[in-house]
Amino acid sequence: MAHSGWVAVLDDSMARRCARSFSVRMKGTLAIVILAKQHGLIKSATQVLRALRSAGFRLDDAVICDALARTVGEQWQPEH
Repeated sequence: MAHSGWVAVLDDSMARRCARSFSVRMKGTLAIVILAKQHGLIKSATQVLRALRSAGFRLDDAVICDALARTVGEQWQPEH
């Protein structure tokens, strides 16, 4: 809160709720990956998200699919 220009990177729902209660700006991991792709820092958002998934990152397939299609034109195929 002391750094009003900063953005917190939060994925945990309780942490997000707390940040909102204090009007702290935040982004989630998915948003950071999309921004990295949009700025040319990574080749594929899908590949990074797959790697994060293997490391335990949890996010709904529909959310990932929609976000990638709307922002960077990539497709997400849920793994079975």
